[in-house]
Amino acid sequence: DKVQSTIQTLDDEKKAFEEDRKTFEEEKAQTTSALAGAKAENEKLLASLAEQKSLIESLQEKLVIARKKEDETQGNMAEELQEMSRLFSRQLDEEKGTLNNKIKELEASLEEQKLAAQQLKSDLSATVETNAQLEEKTNKLQAKLECKDKELEDF
Repeated sequence: DKVQSTIQTLDDEKKAFEEDRKTFEEEKAQTTSALAGAKAENEKLLASLAEQKSLIESLQEKLVIARKKEDETQGNMAEELQEMSRLFSRQLDEEKGTLNNKIKELEASLEEQKLAAQQLKSDLSATVETNAQLEEKTNKLQAKLECKDKELEDF
């Protein structure tokens, strides 16, 4: 009866370990997936940031060109061009302000994503550590089971 009880206990522990291992594998897959998603989102944000920067540079170049044309023009055309330039500058300033705000928002979002990625890494490390502990426990239980099997055979 004692041997049978020990065998049943070991079987129960083995089942519990297998359930723990399955849960760990599922959590590991979820964490890996979440980490990949965060990385993809970070890459999207960085690409968007690069586009925004390129747009700002393009607008700045256009402003420089408009100002050069303004200097070259005389009389009424110069006044019209100045007016257009002022309008363009206002629009550009508004767009730059909007783009700068968007860049700040994207940078903040990127920072949040980085923090989330760090948290995911930390969680993954903890999961890996838990897995190592479960592996060690499995090895101990396996050794116990083998020892009990040997005792049972000897018995």
